[in-house]
Amino acid sequence: MDPVSRQAMLDALDGRGVKVDILINNAGLGLQEPFVAMPWGDLQGMMDVDMTALTHLTHHFSTRMQARGEGYVLLVASVAGHMAIPGYAGYSACKHYVRALGYALNGELRPAGVRVTVVSPGATETEFFDVAGHQRNLLAKLLTGKSEAVAWSALKGLHRGRREVVPGLINWLATLSARLLPYTLMRRIMEILF
Repeated sequence: MDPVSRQAMLDALDGRGVKVDILINNAGLGLQEPFVAMPWGDLQGMMDVDMTALTHLTHHFSTRMQARGEGYVLLVASVAGHMAIPGYAGYSACKHYVRALGYALNGELRPAGVRVTVVSPGATETEFFDVAGHQRNLLAKLLTGKSEAVAWSALKGLHRGRREVVPGLINWLATLSARLLPYTLMRRIMEILF
């Protein structure tokens, strides 16, 4: 959504007195291509969706939630936000940003009664890979989770006030591996999977 349309939507909601209690901020546009081969307009468009629009909407609604002393914000990041993935450099960087923003807001807004949770799903049955132009190998297809299970896990974590939810044992192990394994080994694993 372009900035003018986004602001018009927010102004219209405010003008009608709409009170948003739960914001589910699911901005997820990924493009698979080597960083230097990607046209700047495509990369900028992805960053505008994955970071700028997400940040604008989060700022708008969390400001109002904080003033009321209650609310819920769910930011959708990705397992990719836990690692650096060749071919998805821009996307994984955007999702690192979403995680950092969510972690910080969790601490800032909790005292005001606003719960902020980051969900970091792995490969999920959506149109993401088609839009990204990504042909998944058999292993990636086998590790793809159901969107309903990811959504329920995220909502349960949000209700409980968790800082982050990583749905699925395989995804949780992948994020743990990203913290424990040497970067070169992790990069090689990501190259095989993606």
